[in-house]
Amino acid sequence: NTDRLVITDGVYVEIVDENGNICEDGVEGEIVITSLINQAMPLIRYKIGDRGVLNTTKYQFPILEKVSGRGMETFKTIDNKVIPAEYFIHIIGVVFNKKNSWIKKFQIVQKEYNLVEIKIVKFFDGSEADMSNIVNGIKKIMGNQCEVKFSFVDEIQPLKSGKYVYTISEINQWYLNIIKY
Repeated sequence: NTDRLVITDGVYVEIVDENGNICEDGVEGEIVITSLINQAMPLIRYKIGDRGVLNTTKYQFPILEKVSGRGMETFKTIDNKVIPAEYFIHIIGVVFNKKNSWIKKFQIVQKEYNLVEIKIVKFFDGSEADMSNIVNGIKKIMGNQCEVKFSFVDEIQPLKSGKYVYTISEINQWYLNIIKY
């Protein structure tokens, strides 16, 4: 099955919660690896930035049943539900991919649990219907109490690495450290 990854000898995989505690089988968390191969530069409990679900009992060997994306690409609701970035990208993508779209470039930033900012570089003024659909789509998954704020900007800067990201969650503290350094 292509949606499962077999854990091989030489790599020890753990799934941990926000406090670094090992999650039970079948519970999603951060993927942490320990490489047992590279003796010159060992990786011990290295957070790779992905989230996933591990199962060590259901099969004859450990299986990574699900990889749900990078922590920096997930948002969290006030009740700690994790929402993959693909959801937000799809909502805006419907407008972005339209013929003669008014959106040139976009970035979605979770500022707080109940505040999402959408940065948009536009070709021309957008329609109220498009913006209303975006707000409704975000509130549907984040909750009606979530405030959605549009910021129209001239440019959206890439990270210092040069990589452009469509989503940023300022709730995920480890990601902020990557931006700063």
